[in-house]
Amino acid sequence: MLLLPFAFYLVFAFCVMSVIVVSGWIIRLFRLYYEPGVFEYCFADDMTWRWLLVCSLYTPCRKLMEMFPVGPVKNYYYRLLGMKIGEESLIGGAIKDPCLTEVGKKCTIGEYAVIYGHIHTVADGSLLMQKVVIGNRCVIGAGALVMPGAVLEDEVVVAAGSVVRKGQVLKSGGVYGGVPAKKISSKS
Repeated sequence: MLLLPFAFYLVFAFCVMSVIVVSGWIIRLFRLYYEPGVFEYCFADDMTWRWLLVCSLYTPCRKLMEMFPVGPVKNYYYRLLGMKIGEESLIGGAIKDPCLTEVGKKCTIGEYAVIYGHIHTVADGSLLMQKVVIGNRCVIGAGALVMPGAVLEDEVVVAAGSVVRKGQVLKSGGVYGGVPAKKISSKS
């Protein structure tokens, strides 16, 4: 009787891991990656269609990974989705568009940080998708937002709660903070 809760946990953990891995393999097998550009937000547009399909498969898994610690499975899953992740990098936040995100070696992305690779503009019915590049040994604080097209060069620190604007380039060795993020000091 004492083993029953443990058995339930194991079955539940196996189901969560299966959902994550199977959705990742479906996306990889059918090459459902999308590319940077500006696209019409309608079902007729191939890239928008791919983006919507990946979002429908990926979002539930992303939510599961946020609720339950899945350790190295998270990086494995992101790699299945086309994300480039360097060695010894820790992804604690949410990556909205893994196939448009590149993270260097020894980076840390804090809890509740969000990396966006897309912006949907309702006014003109467009979907903008741009790569986000994060260099080596960068730290992105908890709750920070990084918008599409942002480039963080090597050894950049983004303070918690900061917003890195669309297309903004943060120069190597700087500490950035605020809304929008501005250089507040240099790393010593």
